Amino acid sequence: MRWLAAPTVTITLLAVAGCSRWEGQQYFPEPSTETRYEYSVQYFAPMVGVQRGKMVVQVDGEETIKGKEYYKIVVVVSGIPGWNPTTHYLRYSSQGIFRVSAEHKEKPECLEIPLPLHVGAAWTADCPDGETSYRAEGIETVYLLERKHENCLKITWNREKESMVERGTMYFAPGVGEVRGTLSVGNLTMDYVLEKYRH
Repeated sequence: MRWLAAPTVTITLLAVAGCSRWEGQQYFPEPSTETRYEYSVQYFAPMVGVQRGKMVVQVDGEETIKGKEYYKIVVVVSGIPGWNPTTHYLRYSSQGIFRVSAEHKEKPECLEIPLPLHVGAAWTADCPDGETSYRAEGIETVYLLERKHENCLKITWNREKESMVERGTMYFAPGVGEVRGTLSVGNLTMDYVLEKYRH
């Protein structure tokens, strides 16, 4: 999830495949200081097997950086060794969603998600912590245990980091945000599913 490590992101887009464009903001409601998402996580690594944990993504207030207002996003993964908390900052505008990482607050913001977009669009976010390539794949129904989310926007992404390739898939439900995602680094994989949230 690009709300996750370097991945961790929120977006604002899009369109129905083969149809006219949607406003798209119903997929990625702008956060508030009360926003919090809780996910169940399943992680697999050779020699270790399957591990389970929790991931919490929440807004920890707002912050002014170089005269602009950002939401401070904190991601905490528990129950899985080696996952450290991460922090980044998001700013919403009519041009898209801009990001600043906690490690590079002195550097210019980067445009993570340009607007407008359409299903099938591919783009690259060139940020101080690396380049990430995205593609809006389509609109799908996502099944989560005893419930389902229809008309979800599917986004795939990948990037190279320290000679490793990171890949992921994210699904965003209307009026909710990210409900499911995957992350793979080499032969390590992680899946996460939304359990509850508040905006």
